[in-house]
Formats: sequence, C-alpha cells, structure tokens
Amino acid sequence: MQTPFYLRFNRYLTSQLIDWLLVSWCLFAFFATPILMLRVSPFEGRLSEPIVGISGLLFGIVLLKTCRPLALGIFRRFLGLPAPWVAVLIGLVLRLTWVFVFPSTPQSDGAIYLQLAAALANGQAYEIGGTSAYWPVGYPLWLCGWLLLFDAPTAVLLSQTVAYLVAAAGVIKLANHLQGDTAARIAIWIFAIWPNLLAQLSTPEKEAVVIALLPWVLLVVLGKAKPWFVFCAGLALGFCILVQPGLQFLLPLLLVVVWLRASGKGILLTLILFIFGTALVVLPWTFRNMVVFGTPVLVSTNGGSNLYRANNPLANGGYTDVGEHDLSSLSELESDHVGKQLAIDWIRTYPLDFLKLGFEKQLRFMGDDSSTIYGSLKRGGGTQNMLVYGLAKALANFWWLCMWLLIAIAVMADKRRSSVDERWLIWGWAYLFVLHSFFESASKYHLPVIWVLCVLLGCLVTRLKADNKI
Repeated sequence: MQTPFYLRFNRYLTSQLIDWLLVSWCLFAFFATPILMLRVSPFEGRLSEPIVGISGLLFGIVLLKTCRPLALGIFRRFLGLPAPWVAVLIGLVLRLTWVFVFPSTPQSDGAIYLQLAAALANGQAYEIGGTSAYWPVGYPLWLCGWLLLFDAPTAVLLSQTVAYLVAAAGVIKLANHLQGDTAARIAIWIFAIWPNLLAQLSTPEKEAVVIALLPWVLLVVLGKAKPWFVFCAGLALGFCILVQPGLQFLLPLLLVVVWLRASGKGILLTLILFIFGTALVVLPWTFRNMVVFGTPVLVSTNGGSNLYRANNPLANGGYTDVGEHDLSSLSELESDHVGKQLAIDWIRTYPLDFLKLGFEKQLRFMGDDSSTIYGSLKRGGGTQNMLVYGLAKALANFWWLCMWLLIAIAVMADKRRSSVDERWLIWGWAYLFVLHSFFESASKYHLPVIWVLCVLLGCLVTRLKADNKI
C-alpha cells in the first residue's frame, strides 16, 4: 500500500532537509557576523565587506571540519550540568545583576509602549501621535496590569522577570517532552545564560512576552494534549499575535503541523479549539478597530508602511524613517493601504533589487545577536563606557557563533535521518527568517524564536548520548 501523501510530506519536512538548513545557517552566521561587526568598528570602509564575510565563512568551514572532537567533549560536559532549577536561579541572578549594574532608561519603542500602557491603565484612549492602531496592543496590555500596581521601573522589572520565568518553564517542559530530562537540563542552561537575553529585564522588550509563550504553544502542537490545553495554546498564540502581528501567519502553519502529525478522530476538534482560542483573543481587538476605522483591521495599521519602508529605492534592509515617498501626511489607514501597494509595485518592477535587498535583510537577521545589549547599554544609557559596550557585544556574538557551530556539529555527528519532533522546531526559525526577508530586518527579529536553538541543541546532544556518540 502506498504511503499517504501527508505522511510522506511530514517525513520530508523533518528529514535531511533540516540538517542542510541548520548547517547552512551556521555557515551564514559565520559569513554575516564579521560583516556586521565590521560596520560598527573603526575599520568600516577600510576593509572589503565581501572579503571579510568570505573569510568568516571559510573560518566556519575549517571549524566544522576540525572542532568535532572539542565539540563532543563539550557535549559530554553538558551531560553533567546541575538541575534545571539551578540554571533558572542563576539566570535570574545574572539578569538582576545586569539591571543594577547597568540601569537603563526606556527609549524608542519601549518608551512608546510604556506610554500606551500608562494610557490604558488610566482609562484613556489607546492613541499616540494621532494613531489608534499603529502600535500593536498586546505588549501595552501586558504592561498595563503591572502599571496598575507598581511604578513604571518596578512594573518593567517584574513583568520581564515573570516573562523570563514562564519562558524558562516552557523551555524545560518542551525539551523534556521531546527528549527527556537530559535535553531539558541542557536546554535551560543554554537559555538561562544566553548573553543577549540577560539584558531583557532592564528595558521593556515586547519580544520577552513572545519568548515566554511560544514554547508552550509548540509543546501543545507537538504533544498529544487534552482539549483544554489546545484551547489555551490558541489563547497564547492569539496574544502573541497581538504583541507581534507578523506572527499571524503562524496560525495556518501550526494548523498544518497539527494536521500532519495527527491521528484518530480528534483532529477536527483539535483544529477547531486551536482556532477558536486564537480568535477569542484577537477578534475583540479587530472589532474595536472596525468601530474606530469603519473597516476591518486585524491587529495594527503598521504593516503597509513597514513593508514599503523595507522595499523601496531608499531601503537599506534595516529600519528607515521614510521611503522614497513620505507617507506621514496620510492617515494611518491610508498609509497602510498605500504602503502595501507601493511596496508590491516596487517588488514587481525591480525583482533583482528586491532579491539583493532580501539578502541584506538575511545578513542582518543572522549576523548579530546583541540587540538587547544595545538597547540596554547604548540606547538606554546603561553605560557611557564604549569599551564595556564593545566587550559585551563581542561576547554576545562569540556565544552566538559558538551555539550555531555546536548545533551544526551535532547535526553532522547524528547520522539518524528518522522523522523526529524536534526537527519541527526549526521551521519556527525559518518562518521569521523568511518573513524578515520581506520586512525590515535586524537581530532583534530572531529573538522570539531564540529558544528554538536552546531546545534543539539539548535534543541533539541527548540523541548523540543515546547513540553512544558521546
């Protein structure tokens, strides 16, 4: 009997293709990181970016070829790590130490979200700068409850602390479900001391909420959960969408994963509960937007203008204030509609420029892992010492490259090509990688799925242990 299509498709999506993706991303990180480090160094403009990138790529290939014995030794050390609660506690101490050593002031997006949260807490309209839905409402809603009880600095500290603890518990539970206690212990230690995450308690960062919730959503999607938990996972995903509207396309993708992995008659109920939970969170805000604008707006009105500013002759791959055409004189709804059309027209007219710009966006996505350090130390005023900032940024990027190298070596050392659940995780990384090949890109945009690398490495090392490779 021929294997059903959905089973063959399932095996394909969790097969050797994932191995190639992971190794490719590892090498791309080694190509991109030196280029982005060059751009903030005194040598910018003096050295050729392609030569620096290719040198980094070749160095990465050499490390992949020569560092396997060292990596396997590190993996053996991982097996002796203390209990997960020790990692969570040490991670919390490190984060609190960062807050007190480098006190920061909210700037840019964080300051705006705080202002919107304060308006909600005071019973005022959700409005700023003449816009009513430009800024996604999820994170201000999260902060609002804390601001009702505490002053702003305390509210930020406590809310980010709770987000960290929820995320840590999710990482432990997910890794444990996939590969057991050893994987959970390794994953949480990597997550707890990840340098770029240590600064998150010091500034209001909406990514912390998404990091906290998504592991729990994946735990339900990849497990055989009871209907109540499926419904709760839908609620969590709905709130993630309110925090970061770009995640809205995760819903159909996760539904496909549920369908591909499902068996039995309960699949329809599972899909309905998941959709219903998500809709129950998102649609009330959509209805509010319809009342305000007289037309449906799912979450926010910033999609069109963001897409256009990321795809026009003046775009550079990262954030820009305006595109070739300044849309600031339009209403937020007009800016959204006009921006989408201008961006689509430009992409159709200049496909090669769009592809080159997409490569630059991918470079920014994979070439740095110090966004919260930048937000805390440099933008937030945590230190005036640029040497301290430079060392912190270098340490974060060194860790970033080491983690990718360890993942790639673990993948190459694992010769089993069976379809396994942990390989579904990397499609979450692929989702944001592709999304920010269209929209503006920066290292902060991979933060919502940074936990994927932690859980994946924990699972890979555990499987190597089971196969007596370490």
